[in-house]
Amino acid sequence: MNAELLKLRLLALPRWTAIAVLGGVVVTGAMLDVFPRDDGAAFIGVMGTVTSLLTEIAAIVLGAWAATLEFNSGALQRTLTAQADRSRVLLAKLGVLVLAVAALAIAAAAAAGGLVDVVTRQQGIDLDRGELARTLFANVPAAITVTVVAFGLGLLTRSIGGAITVALTFVLVLPGLLVFLPAVNRLVYATFEGDMTSRLAGDVAPGVEVHSLPVAVLGVVVWAVVLLVPGWLRFLRDDLK
Repeated sequence: MNAELLKLRLLALPRWTAIAVLGGVVVTGAMLDVFPRDDGAAFIGVMGTVTSLLTEIAAIVLGAWAATLEFNSGALQRTLTAQADRSRVLLAKLGVLVLAVAALAIAAAAAAGGLVDVVTRQQGIDLDRGELARTLFANVPAAITVTVVAFGLGLLTRSIGGAITVALTFVLVLPGLLVFLPAVNRLVYATFEGDMTSRLAGDVAPGVEVHSLPVAVLGVVVWAVVLLVPGWLRFLRDDLK
């Protein structure tokens, strides 16, 4: 666990990923100040969309990076020499990854909420701060689950680029391709994740058919496990060099 924390602190990709997310939130806040919306709900909508997209992409990048770091650097043999129990290696990686992504998502949501609050106060626009908090912090569970998905895909592909590409396609592209197959589209990961976030944010429009919160959470967890287990088993069984 300490070794994984050290990698997270010292290596460049996690640091620059966090800077990119927080920087994107700050830029969005500045743009909302320069180009204001008509009401508080519009401010929340813009900032919520940007923050969700930034944290989701960052979570995918970090999940793929954490799974493939030793494969790409050639340090896997040293890692397994220091800790021969491969499951403990993966549990340490996944535990640190989940904590790091959760912290980043919470920090991004807090920064986004603070910026929207400041901008709307300056412009004299009424703002429902409860709705603002629900919208922004509802993205945190989605960031955690999608980073587990990317981690599993990283273990399976053993390529950071491959894992990121597959994860982005699976989460962001596939639902668009299945839009004309609603029965199938309801069962894909992105639908469960979107419904979970909407339920947590309290942003379900009347008459719109979405999964209940327990079903959405169950669907997200099942998909995360399904995409994690094959790579995990491959890591345990293969002759790793």
